[in-house]
Amino acid sequence: MKVALVHYRIAHAGGLERRLLNYTRYFLDRGDEVTLLFAQRDPSVKLPKQVILRHLPVRLYPKPLRMGAFGNKVKKELEKGGYDFDLSLGRTPGAQLLVCPGNHRGFLHHMERRWRYTDAIEARLDIKAFESAQHILAASHQMKEELVDWYMVPEEKISVLYPPSDVSRFSNALKTQQAALRKKWGMSPAKKNFLFVSYSHRRKGLSILLELFRELQQEPFQLYIAGEKPKRPLPANITYLDFIEQMPELYAAADYLIHPAFYEPFGQIVTESLQCGTPVLVSATTGAGELLCPDEGMVVPNQQVSNWVQGLHELISRNLKVPPKFAERNGLTLPQHMKEMLTIWADLPRP
Repeated sequence: MKVALVHYRIAHAGGLERRLLNYTRYFLDRGDEVTLLFAQRDPSVKLPKQVILRHLPVRLYPKPLRMGAFGNKVKKELEKGGYDFDLSLGRTPGAQLLVCPGNHRGFLHHMERRWRYTDAIEARLDIKAFESAQHILAASHQMKEELVDWYMVPEEKISVLYPPSDVSRFSNALKTQQAALRKKWGMSPAKKNFLFVSYSHRRKGLSILLELFRELQQEPFQLYIAGEKPKRPLPANITYLDFIEQMPELYAAADYLIHPAFYEPFGQIVTESLQCGTPVLVSATTGAGELLCPDEGMVVPNQQVSNWVQGLHELISRNLKVPPKFAERNGLTLPQHMKEMLTIWADLPRP
């Protein structure tokens, strides 16, 4: 069949960008014809030669209006017809299926941030995309509830479809090498080593971790930060590791992943960590927490540091061991994910 995949940019970085490339390869492997509709492309991204590229440029528009302009061009392109299946990974109107990894009103609510003039533009992009999509694929039940409560989207128009995990890259097989990996990454065997992965520290809750680990300086705990460099001074029990490409090794080396996000509609680092056999401690506003079983980690009910101190100690006392194949057990492999997506699409009413 003829497939159209829509995303603002084609790049290496970012969860949605990785999904775009994975979806592209999946459909090509099935023998489908794949067209990518995009506004920006990193030339270093190598695409299969069979892919049809449809560039919809918006650089001449003011920056706050570019996403809206791209969406209008996408809508016109899809209205021309000719595609059997189309999926948008961003806030563009007119798609049969719309991936919803987050929403702007939810972000403002959880971050307790006042509206600015650009926020009205962002919220309007959400509204247009949600209203015109035939069906929405929410990243979590938390996200589905926000769409219903804040955007008045009918429940029957939304399905929860968790983001897929790359099981070829993330596996608990590396956990057998934990001692050697700890040595490689400088983690002490005499301490409990926590990992925090973030490229958006304010939203992901770095402020909570700084306060938490300052309170724990007399205890045998060490926090390692991968991703964006913190701008604040770090206490001795927090180590910054820089951007790390070998994330499976880092997940396997750590004893726990900690993620106190103020707003995280899903959080693939959580499922990646669990797939590597590492338990997690996450906030109640992290969508991936919906998948946790007692052997896999804990959810902290709010962002009060005292609750995180209590949660951290309780987590350690449980001596958790994540069962193998977390992704497979939860339907998060790419084939499982795509099978569910195509089933949802097949059930949509046809014009």
